[in-house]
Amino acid sequence: MSSYTNDENGVCRFIQDKAFQTWEGNGSPYLLSNAVTDFREYGDMKSVIGNKSLKAWVSNKQDSLNVKLMTHPVAKARIVVVPKDSNFSFESAAKKPSTNEKEELTNREITILFLEAIGSLPQHDLDEIHIPVRIIAKLMR
Repeated sequence: MSSYTNDENGVCRFIQDKAFQTWEGNGSPYLLSNAVTDFREYGDMKSVIGNKSLKAWVSNKQDSLNVKLMTHPVAKARIVVVPKDSNFSFESAAKKPSTNEKEELTNREITILFLEAIGSLPQHDLDEIHIPVRIIAKLMR
């Protein structure tokens, strides 16, 4: 496990390492939304990136990081980083809808994506989440 410094170089190495480790480990992209939480044990990422959004900050540095920043074509909040030379595309990660299927995500699909994102949070954050099952059930219909 690497140790990262709470400065620009440390955050750059962290983003780059996470993108490469996630891609090499299971062939999937690293969700940028996990970065601030994942970096917490090394410092405060927001103090390093300033008042820019993490997406904008990584976008400005993606060439030096040797990563690609990609946004899902439908679920705009799903922003990922992958190694620059990877062949990842959102179209290859999910089945393409046929011509008679809706291209928009359903509430069920959005809920599943949300639950997957929650599942990647550290335990101390998970302990604070309380969503009534009846609400999840309604969203899954």
